[in-house]
Amino acid sequence: MTINRLREEMETSRRQLLAAATARRDPNQSYAGVLQMFKDVSSVDRVGALAVVNEWLASEDEAQQQHAMAIVFHFKLKASIPILKEVSKRLLEQNTGPALAHREDVEKLIDTLGR
Repeated sequence: MTINRLREEMETSRRQLLAAATARRDPNQSYAGVLQMFKDVSSVDRVGALAVVNEWLASEDEAQQQHAMAIVFHFKLKASIPILKEVSKRLLEQNTGPALAHREDVEKLIDTLGR
């Protein structure tokens, strides 16, 4: 599968899961769904799926970031550490309360992966 096709399918699936979870008022449902989605990616498409997850990490879309962080944490994707460090730096430069709070979560994830 091409990276563009994989990106489109993953994003469509993520949005559908988020919409269903929002309708049921159960945010954990969307997280479980994206974890299953990533798990179900074929070994042939795994590198592309990781690239998409890293794009989500770097996104300004908070829901994309949170889903990506859940995937990175659950599957211990150490390859995402450089992107997480870039995100942490960007959040520090924003210097707002919400950005700094989110930065703490990013830093904790980096520390967890670094172990």
